[in-house]
Amino acid sequence: AVSYVIVMTKADKVSPEQLEKRKQSILAAIARRPAAFPSIFATSASNGMGIDKLKIVLAGTNALFSQGEE
Repeated sequence: AVSYVIVMTKADKVSPEQLEKRKQSILAAIARRPAAFPSIFATSASNGMGIDKLKIVLAGTNALFSQGEE
């Protein structure tokens, strides 16, 4: 199985309740692929929400993601 990451962008544009509903909807849609063990991250470039956590996860999955960080 191939693991993958789902990134929900513009998370600052919806309420926390709506964000959770969307996350649950995504989880339901991908439930038929349980072997892939996807991670879901909510991010916002405007306020930085979730960006640091996503960078850490990506750097841990592939060294190319951590190159060039100064």
